[in-house]
Amino acid sequence: MVTLEGENLREIAGFIFSGDGGLTATNAPPPVYSATLESNRGGIVPAGDDEKTLRVSVTVTPDTPLGARELRVFAPAGVSEPVIVNVDFLRQLMEAEPNNDTNHAQLVELPTAVNGVIKEAAESDFFRFKARKDQRLIFDVDAFRSGSPLDSSLALLDTAGKELARSEDVNGLDSLIEFIVPEDGEFFLQIRDFRYKSGKDYKYRIVSGELPYLDSVFPFGARRGQSVEVALRGRNLDGLSKMKLKIEPNAPLGQQEIRAHTTKGFSNPVLFDVGELGEFDETEPNNAITNANAVSLPVVINGRIQGAKDADQFKFKVEKNQTFVFEVEASRFGSPLDAVLYLTDAKGKVIQQNDDAVGADARIEQSFGEAGEYFIKVRDLLERGGEDFGYRLVVRPPKPDFIVNFFPDTPRVSRGSYAVVNVEVQRQSGFAGAVEARLEDLPPGVTAEPLLVPPDSAISPMIVLHAGEEAVPGHHPVKLVGRGVIGGQQVIRQGKPQANGRAAREAFLTVLDKPSFTIEPVTLAARVEQDGLSSTVRKASRAARPLACG
Repeated sequence: MVTLEGENLREIAGFIFSGDGGLTATNAPPPVYSATLESNRGGIVPAGDDEKTLRVSVTVTPDTPLGARELRVFAPAGVSEPVIVNVDFLRQLMEAEPNNDTNHAQLVELPTAVNGVIKEAAESDFFRFKARKDQRLIFDVDAFRSGSPLDSSLALLDTAGKELARSEDVNGLDSLIEFIVPEDGEFFLQIRDFRYKSGKDYKYRIVSGELPYLDSVFPFGARRGQSVEVALRGRNLDGLSKMKLKIEPNAPLGQQEIRAHTTKGFSNPVLFDVGELGEFDETEPNNAITNANAVSLPVVINGRIQGAKDADQFKFKVEKNQTFVFEVEASRFGSPLDAVLYLTDAKGKVIQQNDDAVGADARIEQSFGEAGEYFIKVRDLLERGGEDFGYRLVVRPPKPDFIVNFFPDTPRVSRGSYAVVNVEVQRQSGFAGAVEARLEDLPPGVTAEPLLVPPDSAISPMIVLHAGEEAVPGHHPVKLVGRGVIGGQQVIRQGKPQANGRAAREAFLTVLDKPSFTIEPVTLAARVEQDGLSSTVRKASRAARPLACG
């Protein structure tokens, strides 16, 4: 059962899932009460969902892949923005108020995933559970990582109220507690916002129980078509510390989620990168120019900053006028490394250095005016290190490219009318060419002229949609495609729909019936003083005859 909150949910006609299949949804039947009220004249019945709340029954097939999906609802008036639904192997438990102190703590049976909301200022939610001595329990909060504003503070208490453990800011702003049970008994779990803030959007999910948990997988990626042995660090992994992975030749390029699967269940997901460049594994010692590892470019270097004040150095040769990008990928994989990059010549003179180009990850782009040997060094900004401080250093020629974003992700247009879709082109690594943006898969009766975004354009142009009188009302999935020329070859990039500032998986166009009346401005300009008033004239028209103006 899933509860959706929003506006205008009474007229919902159906549900849309984006992502891997295996999910279906229907309106849930109204709740059954043990006692009801009856009227003597009829017409008064118990209320079910209102316009702001909708209870949904979601069915998941047994072989559905784990992970996040986007769920939307649709009605004659259009398609909603997406919300995230996680497919899990755990039993899902909804928080039940009142549970704001230990006397009213909600009883939970582990393992489970607890879902709740911090709705009131300074509110804490308490849960009560039983555990056996020497169990290694994991309590993993997922809030910040899913877009919730909650800055969680998570604590474990004994029955006397003594705090046994507390966690904040482990995975971003999300808490994580590993708890080895000291003795058989009952314990309390408390969650609140660290700043004592609250609201209907302060949602959380706590994966709880004797479950496998992955701290890291190293290396963070591998080359497509090759095999790699990865080292695993975590808890409750049943002794699993190494595993050989085969990367299929047709494996999708880029990041994907992997999980550990043990007798205790599935772990949290971690990111793993599939690339197409050659890979090199760093070897120690290599903290100085005199013992730097030699590499050939382009390459992906897998390394770790092993301890405090450690640095990794690599030497390479280039030809005159060659250009390379040196980019650390660490924080995006969950590594605590705050990378600093130094590019030096053969004598150790610093040519460039960088910190925090993409989050905590560093990036340097350099055109080499002279052929010869050079060095690239990686270290942590605060001179920290350890097994968790892994990284991938990707060294490649600059690859001019572009990304196309568009919004809204749910445009609506009435028959006989127009609507606009905003387009943003992000140019990368020196690409300065024109981009043609075109909406595709439009339903019959709806047209849109392609948009040409000029070279070096910094504006956000618009594509204008037009629905003819013959367009059929309803919702339709649509795509935006961007075309440009790079290196004399045409390249095609799929546009990314944006929903509330975040990328969505799909976009949907809704065609509406022609409205019964229209409102047009008559006054095209108005003057108003600060804190003053002004008036404008508008004309409202029915399809057949004009209405009064004013």
